[in-house]
Amino acid sequence: MKNIYLLISALIITILVGCHDNKTNTTFLQVEMQQNPEGLTTLQPRFTWQITSIEPNTIQKSYKIQVASNLTDLKKEKNLLWDSGIINSDQSHLIPYDGEQLASRGKYYWRVKVATNQNEGEWSTMNYWSMGLLNESDWEAEWIGENSMSNPSETAEGDTRLSARYLRKPFESKGKIKRAMIY
Repeated sequence: MKNIYLLISALIITILVGCHDNKTNTTFLQVEMQQNPEGLTTLQPRFTWQITSIEPNTIQKSYKIQVASNLTDLKKEKNLLWDSGIINSDQSHLIPYDGEQLASRGKYYWRVKVATNQNEGEWSTMNYWSMGLLNESDWEAEWIGENSMSNPSETAEGDTRLSARYLRKPFESKGKIKRAMIY
């Protein structure tokens, strides 16, 4: 009977040791303090992340950030807009983008890999951000709404009752929408 308890105890210890994962994970990825933000106008967006590990006293020793204009290039590490290279630093907050110029309406994908005093980490999940309209010439629309007084007693001075400028128009798409953005 003692042998059975000893065998079961050894099996449990083996399973627990085998399940022990000392891998460091990079989580809570942000650009300009937002997760996957849309319509940024900052020309040098800043990256932030957190590391998690079950090992005590885990400290980041270095990081590497990669940015591409599509997921395929990022996965293959081809046509990168920015590869920071390995930066020996414990910083993980508001790291500025230092790659090729970003374009109006552009969508960009990024990831980070960290090394700690415990181990070399894996690439983080791939996240994204998109740029808004960066140049004044990108804005081509006219304001929607009433631009004149509609009541005979209104004047241009003081408080007026111009209607609020809302765009409300239902529509149906005839095709499959891949991505849509209204500025």
